[in-house]
Amino acid sequence: MKKMIFTSLILLSALGQAESFIKIDCSKFEMSNVVGKETPSLPIVTAKQFYKPMRIKNFGGDLLSSEKFSVETWQICGNTLWLLTEKSGEHQWVVRDALATPNYSKSESPLIEREHCEENGKKVKDVVAIVKVSEGSQLHPLKAWRADTVKKKFESVQSATLKCPNSLGEE
Repeated sequence: MKKMIFTSLILLSALGQAESFIKIDCSKFEMSNVVGKETPSLPIVTAKQFYKPMRIKNFGGDLLSSEKFSVETWQICGNTLWLLTEKSGEHQWVVRDALATPNYSKSESPLIEREHCEENGKKVKDVVAIVKVSEGSQLHPLKAWRADTVKKKFESVQSATLKCPNSLGEE
């Protein structure tokens, strides 16, 4: 009985977080509407059921070099976004910036690389990019941004000189 009550309290708490995140009117959607909101921490099965009638999907994400930050990929109101999130509690993350994910072809892929990209021999951390899928050891982003965890913003990066290791397909 105690376990059931505890589980119910956790679920109600998570649903409360989700409710604050999803009070978004798709007819008036702007990316800035998600900045400052908490991303919900729901168990995966509950999240899929909860979001099904709304136009929201969470595709996951990765921690950045400062594990206090992450980049998550969400689809909200038909828009695919990268969200720069900051940890604000044990299971709570607040959206600090949002970036529309550019369209890409089947021969291209999104990439989140926290430590191993280089530009002119200098390390560039926390890169989000669209890359051409290739067999080589290096990827050359077509479009790239850096998640600046000090300014809490995405910043455009010159992709012409940027190189990242080919980690596509690795888990």
